[in-house]
Amino acid sequence: MVNGQTMGTYFSAIFFAELGFDASHLANQLQATVQQVDQQMSNWKADSDLTKFNQAPCDIWQAIPPDMLYVINQALKITHASNGAFDITLGDLVNAWGFGPSQATPNAKQISKLSSRQRPNSLTHLQLDKQNNCLLKTAPLTLDLCGIAKGFGVDKLAETLAAAGIKNYLVAIDGEMRAAGKKPQYEDEPAGSWNVAIEQPLADIRDIARVVELTDAAIATSGDYRQMREFNHQIVGGSNS
Repeated sequence: MVNGQTMGTYFSAIFFAELGFDASHLANQLQATVQQVDQQMSNWKADSDLTKFNQAPCDIWQAIPPDMLYVINQALKITHASNGAFDITLGDLVNAWGFGPSQATPNAKQISKLSSRQRPNSLTHLQLDKQNNCLLKTAPLTLDLCGIAKGFGVDKLAETLAAAGIKNYLVAIDGEMRAAGKKPQYEDEPAGSWNVAIEQPLADIRDIARVVELTDAAIATSGDYRQMREFNHQIVGGSNS
């Protein structure tokens, strides 16, 4: 098992390999993999590629890493498919509610201001140049990739393991998980699917609601029942991962 810090939380990789396998080298590769995603897509890092784009002026094409462009493109597809329910341009509101890097409590003035105005449409005011890896905003937008970047990071962890010849693994960043193959028999644990526990959605109790068997699949187990803010009798939840 390999674990470490990334994206303000932790990643883990449980895998099985042949005797003599250089796990320390793979551990370094896994750490480098998640660090690269974090450096590109974190809105908590002042020098990340995402922060630089958010601070860049409108109507000027900005060069961004291919992986970040890919994630944004996928996010926009989800925005379209969900009729706007998933929106990566809510970074300013995320911050105003106290879930972002700038503050830990709701800012009443900012919330009122941002909620009362008509917001730019990400599908209209965000343009991608896939051939040249460039991104353009035609209106002030604050992108927040927290709803998709960790899942992408998990996929990159899986790719790193697969490239090293590992066929049986479970990788995770917080509640985002991906499994491949089977869990071989280990000590007193039987062989079979990877078991992922889903917690009861209770704020003050940690208890298992059910166990999901995962094989060659991914799952997001995040919930908003432990991180929430209240303003004017309105409650907004933030994902636990």
